[in-house]
Parts: sequence; C-alpha cells; structure tokens
Amino acid sequence: MDWIEEAVKYEIEYCKARGGKPIKYPNFIHIFNESVPLAGDYNCALDVKISDFQSFEEIVEQVERIHRERNLPRPNCYRLRPPPLNEEQWRNYLSQKGFSLTTSIYFQSPTFVRILPPEISLYTPSQNEYIEWYHTLMRREEWFDEEWFEMIKPSQLKFITIYIPYWLIKEGRLIGWIYCAHFAKCSHLFDVWIEEEFRGQGYGRLLLDAIRVEAKKRGARFVLLSTYENRRRFYERCGFEECARSSEIWLEEA
Repeated sequence: MDWIEEAVKYEIEYCKARGGKPIKYPNFIHIFNESVPLAGDYNCALDVKISDFQSFEEIVEQVERIHRERNLPRPNCYRLRPPPLNEEQWRNYLSQKGFSLTTSIYFQSPTFVRILPPEISLYTPSQNEYIEWYHTLMRREEWFDEEWFEMIKPSQLKFITIYIPYWLIKEGRLIGWIYCAHFAKCSHLFDVWIEEEFRGQGYGRLLLDAIRVEAKKRGARFVLLSTYENRRRFYERCGFEECARSSEIWLEEA
C-alpha cells in the first residue's frame, strides 16, 4: 500500500463527500467547496509539491488567482507533500506571511476478525435517526441556530452516504461514534469520539476494534485516519502505526 497516495486520496474523498470539487493542476489539486460558510469546512490546495519558499509563494499566487478570477473567497489551507524538512524555519517564515503551520499525521491499522464483548454493538442509524441525533448534538454548541441547521441538513445527509455514521452502543446507551467511508482496499475513518462520561474506560479502543471488524466485513484490508501529534499515544495503544504525514499551512484569520 502506498500510504502517501492513500493519504492524498483520503483528503480528496473527504472533501468530495463534503461537496468539494477537485481539479488537478501540475503541482497541486485545487478543491473549492461552496458549502464552506455553512458547514465550517475549508477550501484548499492538496498534494502541494514545493521545494522552497519561492515555489510555495508561486503556488499561493496561482491558487489565489484562481479564486480571484472566479470571485471566490481566499483558500483556507495548503497541504504540502512532502512536508518541509525544517519545520521551525518554515513556521517563522509563514508567520510573517499570515499563515500558520501544523502537521497532520496519518495512522493505519489492518482490519481483522474479532469477537466483541456481548454487551457492545456497532449500530448504523437510519437517516431520520441520524439527523435527529445530529440536531441534538449541534444544539450543544453555543453558536447553534435552527435556520443554519435546516440549511446544512441536505449536505450532511449527503455526507453520510459516503462517510457512514456508526454508533457504539452498550446496553442500549450511545457511548460514542465514528464515521467510515469504505473503499476497495482501505476504509477511511473520521471523527472518532467517546462521550465524556465514558472516557478512560477502554471504549475508544472498543470502538476502533468494532470499526476494524466492520471494515473487514466490507472487504477492506486496512483502515486509515488523520490526526495530530497529541493523539499519537492513544492510537498507538489501539494498534495503529504512523504511515504518512502532511504539513497543513493555514491562512490566519484577519
């Protein structure tokens, strides 16, 4: 498995599921998503290939020109492949240009056959069950607005046709959730979450075990997810290994 290529595919498929439209250029893939103002996603250039500061500035100018010509908002994010060798040097340079730098880490694990504890199950909600639950989830946020929710509902329902929601259920209670897109050899995971009252009790590992079992049933050999360095120990304890990296260059808010 070429994990760098799979990581790029991961980003493309996720952006497409969110409504983004990828267009390939010689040194990057441009993705614009019209639902960004509603869904909180981002417009970006993926698989950006550069060699130095100047080549990065040339890519930025090219991407921003695309946005100006189409009367689009400025792009939010550039994902570099490979990441810059001297991150501290790049971080200093980028801060002067109005950007910030973070590193996204991809972890993979083989799928497997495993018997889960009898009181644990992985449940796929219907669209109605999902949207009712998602509405309740969003209402926790201080910025929640009913009009906004009605506007993003269609795109969220479209998203879950690709990134299927799975709920971890214990004795009738929802413990946590995960989204998973199943492809031929590899399933892509998104938003691994355990409700706060159940954290630290091993349910995160059980959720990842359950989704690896499900992915195996779907014919996938591996599962892949993207996260940051602060989550490394958790995923390694759950049997995942780092397989690729990308540097995320974000446009700072004005």
